[in-house]
Amino acid sequence: MKCPHCSILVRGVPQEAVLLGRDAESNWVAVIQRCGACGRVIIEICEGERNVPEPPSEGDLPVSFKRRQLVQPLAFPHDLDRWSLPLELDREFREACRVLAASPRAAAALGRNCLRSILRSQAGVRPGTLGEEIDFFLSMVEVPVHLRNAVERLRHFGNYQEHPQKCEHPDSLYEVSQEEAQLTLQVVEILSRHYFGERETR
Repeated sequence: MKCPHCSILVRGVPQEAVLLGRDAESNWVAVIQRCGACGRVIIEICEGERNVPEPPSEGDLPVSFKRRQLVQPLAFPHDLDRWSLPLELDREFREACRVLAASPRAAAALGRNCLRSILRSQAGVRPGTLGEEIDFFLSMVEVPVHLRNAVERLRHFGNYQEHPQKCEHPDSLYEVSQEEAQLTLQVVEILSRHYFGERETR
């Protein structure tokens, strides 16, 4: 997992599950982790299936959750303060981070706008639908592999081919999962680090 505090990729983080309650449809569980890199606590409120034979007890994690909501930290962190981002891009990305927990739809829409802005202004992608712009970006031989992989993962995870409205009107609100909204912002962060983060060392 990528720590939402320090953005370092850590593996094998111990998890503690605390059963918060059950209703007619779901089990509600708090999943608590501590990053092995920065030591800060990560808390998610998770919704599990209600019709399992035995609801999860404290300390036990079900195989999967229907939905996970990050509550600590509240906003997806970033270190863009030290980068020379264009004003509008900086404003939209900060807003997307602030609303991520409350509205994944709004965060994803703002994130898609940021993605389009970077592809056009920094990668030299010719304007089109967001899907066409992503295709053009992925076809560019000069694009580093890690950037190509990040954008390709977002396109696949967001199922852009089956939901073309995300590409035709990327700034509109559509139903997305918390994971897709967060991944959208992660991809924007990766692209920003590449195109803007290196400038401070020049």
